[in-house]
Amino acid sequence: MNESIEIFLLDDHKIVRDGLKSILSLFPNFKIVGEESHSSKFLSALPHLKFDILILDISLPEISGIEVLKEVKKTRPEIAVVVLSMHNNPEYMIRALKAGAATYLTKDIQSEVLVEALLEVKKSGVYYPSEINLNSQPLAQEPSEKGEVLTQKEKDVLRLMVKGMSSKQIAAEFGLSSRTIESHRLNIMKKLGTSNSAETIAVAIKQSLL
Repeated sequence: MNESIEIFLLDDHKIVRDGLKSILSLFPNFKIVGEESHSSKFLSALPHLKFDILILDISLPEISGIEVLKEVKKTRPEIAVVVLSMHNNPEYMIRALKAGAATYLTKDIQSEVLVEALLEVKKSGVYYPSEINLNSQPLAQEPSEKGEVLTQKEKDVLRLMVKGMSSKQIAAEFGLSSRTIESHRLNIMKKLGTSNSAETIAVAIKQSLL
């Protein structure tokens, strides 16, 4: 990768911002173009800022990270938002993805995961970390229009995809062949208009299928 990725940091803890700068400085393609600790100051400056990815904390004083995220996607939809939070909670992740986040990461991840996420977000616009456990989140009782075309078996497969299970693991869970599960996965992606598992899971969350 030769293209430079310009990144802005919004986190109210200086030690976190300094840590991110230290990590990302090891990679010449990452360029930190700005940082801020106050959400209100960031939003005021947003129309005049130029960057590709915002690394955003959820827990911010004044204006919450979710509200900042919504405003960014409303006024600057071309900016990808990577949420980096202390909360390892499916509810927070779902709220962030529904608001338009490209991914949701926790602050206890390895630096390699952060780098991988930033590269994938720049490349495809989304990154789904398998470390997030959505086991406690059932599929919606009233799915969206896209969700209604999924069969019950496809919904069951989707639940296990969200938990990070492979086709082989899902096949073992249902007592089916891996080929059958792969067929279900392809059908799900076709119906949701996605091209890979990460995108499928993100769309499922954004479409209120989770």
